[in-house]
Amino acid sequence: MAHAFAARGAHVALASRTASDLDSLAAELGAAGGDVLALATDVADETAVRALFDAVAARWGRLDAACNAAGMSGMPTAITAMSIAHTFDPIIAVNLRGLLLCMRAEIALMRGGAGAIVNIASTAGVSGWPGLSAYAGSKHGVIGLTRCAALECAAEGSRIKAVSPGPIENDRIGALSDAARRNSPRGAAGTGGAPHGGGRRDSVAVLAPSGGRMVGGAQ
Repeated sequence: MAHAFAARGAHVALASRTASDLDSLAAELGAAGGDVLALATDVADETAVRALFDAVAARWGRLDAACNAAGMSGMPTAITAMSIAHTFDPIIAVNLRGLLLCMRAEIALMRGGAGAIVNIASTAGVSGWPGLSAYAGSKHGVIGLTRCAALECAAEGSRIKAVSPGPIENDRIGALSDAARRNSPRGAAGTGGAPHGGGRRDSVAVLAPSGGRMVGGAQ
């Protein structure tokens, strides 16, 4: 997604808990001539989120578009066997609380301007997935937060939307056993492989700028 934004001429702020990934991506974008700010951030940490957006404000003075994509899912586990402390709480902290913290800061930096925020939800946010109750619950919450924020911010011209992709081929999906893939949502991550994320990147980049002006609170 960062490449898609940079290709459209945007200055790009990157945030992730994994500093090495950030450094690699920032170097790629910088080599292509992009203006990039990269800051290791745990979105579940309110102080860290505040520092991130303070840095964005100091660098560029405002925020025009944002994509909230941080997330975690854990391995499929029945509700009755799921650890609240080690599975449910961390997933909610990142996927829902972390997104809320970021979105609040983003809206504050967009005050007075017609900004756009795209939240990454999931098809899990509109259906039930056996074994992924914490993840699905968090993504239902993301869609609810998105709809509420869109209504609250519509009058000032800010547009807030959600994208709900299915399973995307990545390191986590690739590490699943064949049995885990067969039990994954709707079989989309079956042994034949899940789709790659190109479509999602393009969707976010199109929705964030003025091209998505008439789409608010949608998913």
